[in-house]
Amino acid sequence: MNGNHSTAGRKSPERLPDKAALSQQWKSVDWKKAELDVNRL
Repeated sequence: MNGNHSTAGRKSPERLPDKAALSQQWKSVDWKKAELDVNRL
C-alpha cells in the first residue's frame, strides 16, 4: 500500500496532498487564532 492514499471509509482511495501543499497549508494557519480557540474550549 502506498502512503499517499487514505482509505478511511471509502471504496476508492482518496489522493492526499503532496508535501509542498501540506507545508503551505501548515504555514498559512493563523496560529494565534487557533491557540485562542483551543484555550477557549
